Amino acid sequence: MPTILVTGARQGLGLELTRQYAGAGWSVIATCLQPETAADLKAVTGALQIHDLDNDNHAAVDALAARLRGTPIDVLYNNAGIKGGEHQDFGSYDYEMWMRVLRTNLLGPMKMAEAFVDHVAASERKLIVNMASGHASMAWNVPEPPGPPPGKLLYYRTSKAGLNMVTRNLANELRPRGITVLSLAPGHVKTEMGGADAPLDIVPSVAGIRRVIDATTPADSGRFLLYDGRTYAW
Repeated sequence: MPTILVTGARQGLGLELTRQYAGAGWSVIATCLQPETAADLKAVTGALQIHDLDNDNHAAVDALAARLRGTPIDVLYNNAGIKGGEHQDFGSYDYEMWMRVLRTNLLGPMKMAEAFVDHVAASERKLIVNMASGHASMAWNVPEPPGPPPGKLLYYRTSKAGLNMVTRNLANELRPRGITVLSLAPGHVKTEMGGADAPLDIVPSVAGIRRVIDATTPADSGRFLLYDGRTYAW
């Protein structure tokens, strides 16, 4: 039975990843804040463990990795992330919030990779996936882009652009251990973060993510992909 660790599994994409992988017969290690109140997550059926984890708390990350020592993790899915609010406007930036977004979206996945690298290396699949975003694309952050609206959301954009660099660095550094690393964007999905007017439902987005993961080979390490397998512009 393959194993996936999903961070930020309380709601949205993390919850749907947990549902679909558990439903497909995988063993799922799901993390979130205050799991005792995560009713939807606790209702998921299958081989599921739930752990209380704040990715900003690096000591807690290390403690969980120690608790799970000896457990091979085929896919480490760094999903946990925050947007940082709607008002990210030039001239009125909240730098404390910006740092919080960077800690959660950028440093958190890096710490997870460091703490769980031995678990991933001991598995059959040996895959780390960082939840990316079209907002990370510098090529598309132009006045008339083919992707997300330009400008705005600078806290979120910088955190995800930095995460893409983490993906590239990890791909290079972990290649000798046979570990593949991807940045994988879910598309603009109807979630609490994506909004009710988003064009893509969560179930097909996650189904697409799973297909991309199933098709991934070591030759894909370091790529920035969309849920349907297309390459995203850096």
